[in-house]
Amino acid sequence: MKPVLQVLQPVYYSMQKLRNKMYDKGILDQVKLSIPVISVGNISFGGTGKTPFVQWLCSTDLLRSKKVAVLSRAYKAEFSGDIRKITEQEQNKPELYGDEACMLASSLPQVDVFVCNSKSHAAQKIDAMKKYDLLLVDDAFQHRRLLRDLDIVLLDASVGQEAYQRFPKGELREDLEALERAEFLVYTKADSAEPELKQVLEKRLSLEKASAVFSFQLNKPMRITPSNSIEMIDSDKPEYLLVTGVGNPQQVAKSFKAKFGEEKSSIIYKDHHVFTLKDIELMEQKLTQVGAKYIFCTEKDYLKIKNLMKNSSALYYVPMKNEALKGEKELVEKISSLFS
Repeated sequence: MKPVLQVLQPVYYSMQKLRNKMYDKGILDQVKLSIPVISVGNISFGGTGKTPFVQWLCSTDLLRSKKVAVLSRAYKAEFSGDIRKITEQEQNKPELYGDEACMLASSLPQVDVFVCNSKSHAAQKIDAMKKYDLLLVDDAFQHRRLLRDLDIVLLDASVGQEAYQRFPKGELREDLEALERAEFLVYTKADSAEPELKQVLEKRLSLEKASAVFSFQLNKPMRITPSNSIEMIDSDKPEYLLVTGVGNPQQVAKSFKAKFGEEKSSIIYKDHHVFTLKDIELMEQKLTQVGAKYIFCTEKDYLKIKNLMKNSSALYYVPMKNEALKGEKELVEKISSLFS
């Protein structure tokens, strides 16, 4: 398969560049809303932490004082309609509306989360409601048809330079030069306020972009009990089986190991994996085989697994909290200027 992808690679990236030039020159039409639009996107296929970043953004004092709508695609989900706001009763249905959208809806009660199939069309419908101060569009950097007032692009600082090469050698959806379209860069999963990736890209592309640097902290593993209460684990070195289906499973494994010690074993799935009863059987078998007491996963995976495990007392998720190491003030000021 890789040789085929290697042959098609130049065609794919050439088409991307041509499409962008057509939007830049006004040959292709764009949709303009009456409210500010912020895109939170990336240029790579791997997980850069968009969902936790949107959670952080919506929790800032600035946006908590605004009426915010979040728009997301129902990726690898059954939803096939035009647009739908996820209600409180629907937040536990990731198989219908997508894991990321349900995670945002359940963690941000002050925000209205919509799922759609066409972002520009759905955005116009949200704008027509005349009830929102801001529209946040998840994973929209490549969706040029919808005009944005601010393009925020996330870059995973935890991976090496080799990831920032053309696919299939690397993980790039677009060439690095596409970053010139971005107005603000956010380096995520960083160990320091000056990650190596930031220095490399600035030198390689002569970038002079406003930027921020974020790290994340893992909190205590928790689960939601059948009575809807929260139960946490206080043990420093719990015996656990790691289960994950995210864009960067190696990074998840590394961070879990640093926080909780070596896992007994792990089961790794592709990003946005649709879990089945066979997967649940495998987890339960593996849990017994390796002598683990708990199953640890990310919050995104937990939403999908717990419905099938029927509130298993062994299943816990590990909440991730974003923390700004640098550039938080500049980012908030940039967003604040949209309301001037």
